[in-house]
Amino acid sequence: MYARPIRRTFALLATAAVVLAGCSSSASFPAELAGSFKLSTANGHALPYTLPGTAAGTTAVLESGTLVILDNGRFDEVLHYKLTTPDFPAGQVTAAETIGDVTISNGQITFKARFEDSYSGTITASTVTYTKASAAVSLTLSWLRGS
Repeated sequence: MYARPIRRTFALLATAAVVLAGCSSSASFPAELAGSFKLSTANGHALPYTLPGTAAGTTAVLESGTLVILDNGRFDEVLHYKLTTPDFPAGQVTAAETIGDVTISNGQITFKARFEDSYSGTITASTVTYTKASAAVSLTLSWLRGS
C-alpha cells in the first residue's frame, strides 16, 4: 500500500540528482590565467592616485591593491586607500574588498561581484585591466602579475 508512493519518491529523488549533476559547469577555467596581481596604475597614473569626484573636504588616495584570481573562477580584489576628512585631517588608512566570480573568454574578463555591478576588461598572461564605474567616478585599474 505504501510501496508505490515510496518508489515514486525515490524515482523523483534519483531524477533530481541526475538533473543537478548535469547542471555543473562543463567549461573549465584557464588555470594559466589564475594568480596574484599587483595594482600598477589607476586611470593611467602611477600610485598613489588621488581619486576625483570625492565630497568637498574629503580626499581619497588610492595607495595600492591586490587582485587574486583563483583557478576555480573566484576572485578577491583589495584596494588600499588613505582617506582625509574634516574629522581625520591627518588621514585614515582603509581598504575596500570586492569578491565574486570571474569568467574569461578570448582575452576578455568579466567580474561578477557579489555586492556591486559587474564589470569587464582584458586579461593576458601578465596583465589585467578593467574599468569600474559609479555615479561619482570611473576608475580604470591596471594590474601586473606578481607577488
